[in-house]
Amino acid sequence: MHALLLLAVLAAPAARAAEIGTYTTSYWDETITDDAGDTIWFRLHYPAVGPDWGENADPSSGPFPLAVMIHGYMGQAWMYQTASDAIASMGFVVVNMDTETHAWMDPFALARYSQRSLQWVEQRSAEPGHWLEGMASDAPWTAMGHSMGGISAARLVDLEPRVETVIGFSPYRDGDYHWDAYTEFDGAVMMLTGNEDATSPPDVVRAWFEDVDDPARGLFAVMHGTGHQAITDIEFEEAELSDAEQLAVSIELAAAFLEAQVFGDEGRYDTLLCSAPVSYDEQLSRGSVPATSAEPESDTLLRVGVASGVGQVAVLY
Repeated sequence: MHALLLLAVLAAPAARAAEIGTYTTSYWDETITDDAGDTIWFRLHYPAVGPDWGENADPSSGPFPLAVMIHGYMGQAWMYQTASDAIASMGFVVVNMDTETHAWMDPFALARYSQRSLQWVEQRSAEPGHWLEGMASDAPWTAMGHSMGGISAARLVDLEPRVETVIGFSPYRDGDYHWDAYTEFDGAVMMLTGNEDATSPPDVVRAWFEDVDDPARGLFAVMHGTGHQAITDIEFEEAELSDAEQLAVSIELAAAFLEAQVFGDEGRYDTLLCSAPVSYDEQLSRGSVPATSAEPESDTLLRVGVASGVGQVAVLY
């Protein structure tokens, strides 16, 4: 649960992270091999000198944090092109997985391949003369998983302690593939689903959220009018909102969470908790670290917000 306080206070405005669209982005398809000899395919989205496919990377405003987009059952990288480009335009290097795209998808293998892909990008960033030189920072990693990719994201958290931020887009689970890594996770997590999602309905996604015993920040939200494919470029599942509207609100919520958590723009929690771009049918928030925001209303008025856990005390000066 959260409480919001709105007060008039004289103070300096808070620093703000880059808005969506600040960075020009491009993408490139990579094929690598892991230590076991397995072939891994992924699409890399990154800040670039131009918007066309395969443009040179632009590290001039970097280095940038790494994120991975993990597809769902029989998913492919093209389905997450718009979302991955949007996250890259914030100032991320995004690994958009294109492996385990077949009908016998192994979400645990996909987690290993995701880890190796992130490591590869980081290693090439440190390699003089490589086209990715200087692109990847040593900041904690972000994992984003859709549908069965949500299982892979949970497994990745268990494999890789550098993952400190997780976004689940309608993450799927069942008895064979449920993973309990979140019981030890103390990073930040957001779990989103739609009230018209028949594959990963709200009770399934809420179960993932309930696994996270003590997150630094945590949000579970049921978006009204959206279905299972809301984060994808797939156009066949119109719910109350159109496909384009579902994608737009999913990206906006993800961007707000990442700006708040990764870039430290606490004011973006106001978007998530109080002025979301879509109606919530249900919302839960919890965290061991209170979220605060400060947004200027005028030259002399500052709008201050505090979101805290049950039993915590907020003191404002």
